[in-house]
Amino acid sequence: MKVLVTGASGMVGRNLVAYLKEKGVDTVPTDLTGWEVSGNLLDKDFVFGRLGSIDFDSIIHMAAITEIKKRVEDPTLCFEVNRFGSLNRI
Repeated sequence: MKVLVTGASGMVGRNLVAYLKEKGVDTVPTDLTGWEVSGNLLDKDFVFGRLGSIDFDSIIHMAAITEIKKRVEDPTLCFEVNRFGSLNRI
């Protein structure tokens, strides 16, 4: 089984990837930066192009903006990422 994990750089995402690997699950971690597969879930070219070209069995969607300062500075972006990021279906 191969699992795509979005938000893999966050605290929960990092621990989830480690847990899945420990259990023998093949993972495809992704986030804005820091992984072999990195990009923005609001970018349809990234979602349908890069992620769409990867063969995986399931998705665990952990991507979100969690920092309160960022939420206050740009609530629209926070809403788009946290709500609409999951609408770009593969």
